[in-house]
Amino acid sequence: MRLRARLVAVVVAAVAVVGLAGCGSDSSDESGDALRVASIGFGDVDTLLSLGIQPVAVAPWSKNATEVVGEWAKPLLTSTPTLIQDSGSEMSSEAIEKIAAARPDVIVAVNTGYDDATYAKLEEIARVVRRPAGFEAWGVPWREQVKAIAAGVDKASEGDELIAKTEATLKQVAVDRPDLAKHTGVVVLPKSDGALYAYALSDGRGQTMQELGIPPLPRVEELAGKAFYTEVSAENLAILGDVDMMVYLDYDVDVANDAPFRALNVTRENHVVTVGQSLGQAMSMPNPVTLAWVAEKLVPQLPTF
Repeated sequence: MRLRARLVAVVVAAVAVVGLAGCGSDSSDESGDALRVASIGFGDVDTLLSLGIQPVAVAPWSKNATEVVGEWAKPLLTSTPTLIQDSGSEMSSEAIEKIAAARPDVIVAVNTGYDDATYAKLEEIARVVRRPAGFEAWGVPWREQVKAIAAGVDKASEGDELIAKTEATLKQVAVDRPDLAKHTGVVVLPKSDGALYAYALSDGRGQTMQELGIPPLPRVEELAGKAFYTEVSAENLAILGDVDMMVYLDYDVDVANDAPFRALNVTRENHVVTVGQSLGQAMSMPNPVTLAWVAEKLVPQLPTF
């Protein structure tokens, strides 16, 4: 298996050096057969499916997910790939074995928190498309994710087209809803003690709001610093008092009737949009598929000004 993986890596590298293009519309190995791709980074499968690649193995889009793709990507999935559980920041030996059993030629692991040691284990199985250098774990912007994944499966030009198509969708949101650019927004996740996690631009949920043209609340960015979110206690919810709209993630914890939450201007003005886990998870991993789906599902629910 290791020898086969090394041979595939050598051939792919040689093709890149001489500048040969892939045959047809599908990525192919040296024999002309479609590449067998394992998608391990969260949400990486969405980009692969958009590029016309049906992975042979997929890490779930959520830690507790029992399906290989989220609702947003189901129309694109036409195969039945192996589901790889226990593949978060630390990959289990069982996950490694399952990936190897799927016999991939390429392992795509861009939107991950893996360290070099984990990447090295994966490279014993097949060529790996890593998180690009210079980006923090889970912190690769969606455009860079697409570029890395597309280049890794020999579809760089298709990746550029996918980025352009997604940007066109986002520009249309700006045309249809120019009011969004003039009003701040925040995505929050409630805690059982009445506190809220407020997501910053370093997190996918904050990035999704920004891609929809909604400016972040400066106070949240200040408090979060380099973290993905800031925790706002029930006693300090007034910190969020100046936000114009709020996306409230309903993950079976309800603070909507708590007095501090009801006292917020955004609540009293009915500018809180409650969404379920599927839409919330899509927002957490911005990519061409999730962004288009969120634009379709969330934007019509946002308050108008």
